[in-house]
Amino acid sequence: MKLPAVALNSSITPSAILLLMYGFISTLFFPLITHAASESYAPLVKIEQRLQRAQTDNELVKVSAIPLYDAEVLISRANFQLAKAEQSLIDHYIYLADLKLKTAYVLLDEYQTRTRISELKEQRDLEISKFIAEQSQQRANRDTMITQLRRNLENSTLQTNQQSENTVQQETARGTEFIINGLGFDQESNTLLPDSQFNLQPILDLLQELPDRDVIIEAHTSNKGTRNQNLVLSQQRANSIRDYFINRGVTAQRISTLGSGENFPLTENNTAEGRKENERIEIILKK
Repeated sequence: MKLPAVALNSSITPSAILLLMYGFISTLFFPLITHAASESYAPLVKIEQRLQRAQTDNELVKVSAIPLYDAEVLISRANFQLAKAEQSLIDHYIYLADLKLKTAYVLLDEYQTRTRISELKEQRDLEISKFIAEQSQQRANRDTMITQLRRNLENSTLQTNQQSENTVQQETARGTEFIINGLGFDQESNTLLPDSQFNLQPILDLLQELPDRDVIIEAHTSNKGTRNQNLVLSQQRANSIRDYFINRGVTAQRISTLGSGENFPLTENNTAEGRKENERIEIILKK
C-alpha cells in the first residue's frame, strides 16, 4: 500500500503530528476488528464499544491520543488472536486495552483539572487586582478627607482667633458685656456679612442656654458722615443683629436695641485705627 505524502513545515506542532498519526493508524488497524469477532466474544464487544464512544469525544481524542491509539492496537490484536482461539492472550489484550482507556480518561480529568485551576487562578488574580484598586481608591478618598478636615480645622482655628481678637468680654454692673470690633457690615450699611456669624455665634449660644436672660444690643459708629446719619445707621445695625438672633430662635421680647451713633467714642476719630475701634457693637447679657 502506498502511503499518502504529507507536507511538513515548521507551523505543524508536535500535537498536530500526533493527531495526524493517530487518525492514519486508526484507519489502518480498525478494519481488523471483524464483525465475526465482535459477535463471538462479549468482553471484546464491550471493549470495542467503549473505544468507539471514546473516539466520539473530541476533547478526549485531543488530550489522550496516545492511550486511545494503544487501546485500538490492543483490541485489534485481541481480534487477531480470537481466530487462533488463544483465550489467555485475548483476555490479556482486553485487560491492557481497558487500562489504556482508563488512562485516557485519567489524562482528560487531569487536563480539565489543570484548566479549571488556571481559570480559578485568573479569577483570583482579577479579584486581587480589583481589591487592590478598591483599597487604593479608599486610601485616596481617606487622604482627601483628612486633607479637607485639616483645612477646615485650620480655617476654624483662624476664625476662632479672629473672633477672639475682635471680641472683648467683660463683667459690668449691667451684666456680661461683649464688645465686638470690626463686625462685618457692608460699607456704610446695616447688612450683615456672612463672616459676622462667627463673632455672633458664641453670644447666640449663651442666649439659647440662658432663656431667662434678656439682652441689650448697642451699636456705635465713628464720626464719618453726619451725626444724624450715624444715629440712623447705628440703630439699623443694632436692629440687624436683633433680627439675626430672632431668626435663630431668640424671642423678640428678650431683645432691646439702641443706636448711639458717634456719641460715645472709645478713642479719637482722627485716624483710621481710631475710627475702626469706635465702630463697634456692644451686646449686654443682662443680669
